[in-house]
Amino acid sequence: MNQIIRLSLLGLLLVLMQVFLANQMVLFETATPYIFLLFLLFFPLTLPIPAQYVVGFGVGLLVDWLSLQGPVGLHAFCGTMLMALRPPLITLIGSSAVSTRGTGEIRLEKQQPLWYLTYFFPLLLIYISWYIFLEAMALTPFWLLAGKVVGTTTYTLLLCLILTYIFFRKS
Repeated sequence: MNQIIRLSLLGLLLVLMQVFLANQMVLFETATPYIFLLFLLFFPLTLPIPAQYVVGFGVGLLVDWLSLQGPVGLHAFCGTMLMALRPPLITLIGSSAVSTRGTGEIRLEKQQPLWYLTYFFPLLLIYISWYIFLEAMALTPFWLLAGKVVGTTTYTLLLCLILTYIFFRKS
């Protein structure tokens, strides 16, 4: 029960930070950081898969609804997709960061930054690529969309690395 309350508060805090802070931190009208993805990426793996999908969809829909930026449902779709891609990626790169205490939490205390990048970067790149290409769905030139994907991914990755090592490292 304590873990559920803690996770709910963390998720709400990150969604509110996304809506009221990160959405205003746009660089060159191109790159917007998506810091709420930290909640989805560090969500425990022991929850049943359908429940993880519901969490990804719900958090994405909440961000869509509160942000009022772009079509409603894009973050919800991408959040669900992200939650579906996490378990195979963790299996592929090794699950040594997953807590052995049965909580399924992803722990960074014993991990090198390379593990974090190997886990976070592909998921972040896929999420942002899908979001931007679905949002455009027009005759926008590919190089503009690719530049937006690279800028947003880099900006989000740097901001999330900083936040992770400030707030999520071992105390």
